[in-house]
Amino acid sequence: MRAPEVLFEAREIGRPNLGANVPNARLSDGLARQTDSRRPRLRWARDRGGERGGTRGHASPPWPGRGRADPTKLVVAADGRHSIARTAAAISVRTWDYPQAAIASSFCHTRPHAGITTELHRRAGPLTTVPLPGLSPRVWSGLEDPGEAARLAKLSDTEFKALLEDRLQGFLGRIESIGPRALFPLRGLSAAPMAARRIALVGEAAHVIPPIGAQGLNLGLRDVAALSDRAWSTRGP
Repeated sequence: MRAPEVLFEAREIGRPNLGANVPNARLSDGLARQTDSRRPRLRWARDRGGERGGTRGHASPPWPGRGRADPTKLVVAADGRHSIARTAAAISVRTWDYPQAAIASSFCHTRPHAGITTELHRRAGPLTTVPLPGLSPRVWSGLEDPGEAARLAKLSDTEFKALLEDRLQGFLGRIESIGPRALFPLRGLSAAPMAARRIALVGEAAHVIPPIGAQGLNLGLRDVAALSDRAWSTRGP
């Protein structure tokens, strides 16, 4: 038996779409192009180049031929959950583990996805499929007990496709091909404070949440927007 289906549509809230699913490589390339077009106001800093100071920070520019460190009033640390800049600022973090692991892969299927993200709720955790551009490819992510997730990751492609077809209950048709599988133990992290010693944290340098709600990227963008608004209100136009 299956629980009743619930369909959420963007038109219910007066919008053309509920959101956008963007492949990470394309997103990274787009962000890089935007930052490159804004030099020298916006600069990338290498992880190994951070130095903390009382009134100024220093960031090593990544361009060839520039060996000196550029002084700056603020270093924005977007260097991930193992942030070197956060350590340099002596910002403490709280971490915790969840008794689940996510297993993820991309695959192609015979029925069109119609641009719909689908989430099936199971006892072990949700199973989610996300539509991507192209001939009906999807990204699949499921939560499992860590031991079961490790077992599934080691299945042959034939065994894994059969398992996925069964768990998706046929709504995407036959699974034709499947990509490499990745295993992600679920962990959480929260930094406090969010800034110290002229270093401000954004993204996973500041907080890590499980990917269930797919809100990690959105939170990181909100961090940047909040920091930008704060800097603008402080300095003025």
